[in-house]
Amino acid sequence: MTTHQPSIDRSPDDETANDEDADGAATTDGADPADLLSLLGDGTTRRVLEAVADQPRSAREVVELADVSRVTAYRHLDRLEGAGLVDSATVYDSNGHHHAEYWAVCEEIVVEFSGDGVELVVQGSDDGSASGDG
Repeated sequence: MTTHQPSIDRSPDDETANDEDADGAATTDGADPADLLSLLGDGTTRRVLEAVADQPRSAREVVELADVSRVTAYRHLDRLEGAGLVDSATVYDSNGHHHAEYWAVCEEIVVEFSGDGVELVVQGSDDGSASGDG
């Protein structure tokens, strides 16, 4: 029996694209730093983000790794994707089936406090997928 690696279509999604500067640092499409901090302040959201931090994963894998229900996994993946911290693509298996895979698009999130307020800088990986240690 021959196994085939599924092909992944990783075309960028216009709705979740980040603005990157010359150093690869990104700001998430005008997202409010307080909203991002609130999002990341939730333990379940962090577990879901950690599940996709080291490699692309299906929602089924996220459910197992983050120890959450399928509905909860999708809800948190959607929120993370909306915030520009996670991206997704459709994966086509050799047998004709397909599913979504999710991966973190950030390696580091820096919070800076100044007299002007709070700023969040999202540091992405060079290839668009995370290679952090979760």
